[in-house]
Amino acid sequence: MQSGDLQTGESNKKYFSESVTYLSENKLIAEAGKISGEYLVKFDIGQDVYYANIDWDLLLKLIKNNTVSYRELPKYPWVRRDLALLLDKEVKFGQIRKLPSGQKNIF
Repeated sequence: MQSGDLQTGESNKKYFSESVTYLSENKLIAEAGKISGEYLVKFDIGQDVYYANIDWDLLLKLIKNNTVSYRELPKYPWVRRDLALLLDKEVKFGQIRKLPSGQKNIF
């Protein structure tokens, strides 16, 4: 299955107020959405409800020839280092910039 083979749209089911569907060759692979307030009132539900349905058999059939590749996540997150200097007010940035980067004992 290629990414271009997948069509997306909205569900025509009336119990959804918002929804998304995924189809391949006009076969429903998955649908998900927010249940409409009209249906929530019928069942005396006072909070939002979301519903999802995935046809796993069809999905696995469509992706059986795909190879899965992955790479291990880094053990530690990427870190950006910052350097703060406490200098006299008379020291200008240009003076610091002109210093050789490999020089030791510059202060």
